[in-house]
Amino acid sequence: RFQILSVEPITLSKVKEMAVEIIANQRDFGLKFKEVIFIKDNKAYILTATTRTEKFDEYKSDIKMIFDSFEFY
Repeated sequence: RFQILSVEPITLSKVKEMAVEIIANQRDFGLKFKEVIFIKDNKAYILTATTRTEKFDEYKSDIKMIFDSFEFY
């Protein structure tokens, strides 16, 4: 019941590893997801943000800011 809208390679501001961004809809509950997936040191990381479908564009810049703030110490 998921519809994948886009899949593309990206980089996060503070993570040097290449990542894949997936945007998808979950039709039954009216949700839209953005996931960013990358591998570092043999571990997979998945960052996920979920909003109501109609609110996704409203939160797009906030989601980007949050994902770009992710870093390793």
